[in-house]
Amino acid sequence: MSKELNKAPAFQFYYDRFNSSTALWTDEQVGRYLRLLMVQANNGFVTTKQISRVVPDNDEEVISKFDEISPGQFANKVLTGIILDRDAYRQSRSENRKKGTKNTKTYENHMSDICTSYDVHMVDVVVDKEKVKEKGEEGKRIAKEKPTPILELIPKHWPKENFLEVWSEHMVMRKRKKFAVTETIIKTRIAQLVVVSGGIWDEALKIALKSNERGYAEFFAPTFGGNSPQPQKGAIVTRDKA
Repeated sequence: MSKELNKAPAFQFYYDRFNSSTALWTDEQVGRYLRLLMVQANNGFVTTKQISRVVPDNDEEVISKFDEISPGQFANKVLTGIILDRDAYRQSRSENRKKGTKNTKTYENHMSDICTSYDVHMVDVVVDKEKVKEKGEEGKRIAKEKPTPILELIPKHWPKENFLEVWSEHMVMRKRKKFAVTETIIKTRIAQLVVVSGGIWDEALKIALKSNERGYAEFFAPTFGGNSPQPQKGAIVTRDKA
């Protein structure tokens, strides 16, 4: 991992998970736990000496949150997973940027970028002209309907900026692979991602990154078997052909 990635100044903080695991703790215990988590986030682990300084009375409840990963070095498994996911995502974004070429912007490329940005934030209302004629006034109303904000389709607790970044990559991949990009397909794919991830952002991020990397038109649970990905039971599946 590059030096720049290792120096990322932030990580996802899942307050509900943190709250439930420390609900019966004193404020002092919570403060000590947070202090050790910050040390780990900065260094990758905490040492025996650092634990002794932060928890001088050897409070087992706090210390038990950190597992020994090598002699004299400890780490909280949950935080380790969150940081690995963060760095993998940042690495993915960095590699994607490197693939682009500098100073080769044409008018068409510029307009394509604008369209992609719009697609990321909005679901276009796709209108069939013949159906508009058939439905008369109702059809005209549909034709004038405003696009739906993408962020209204995801769980409220998902980090919006992170989702939009990974969704942008998905949209670029879909267009490159010539997968359909219609209102119904986009709404269905987002709903599918929510279902197969169980609504958990960590899982959704892993699933989306894998889908983008392998060029999958759909999102699949990480537990499928065999060589071909299979949708998780209950997943929403529709044809992606235009």
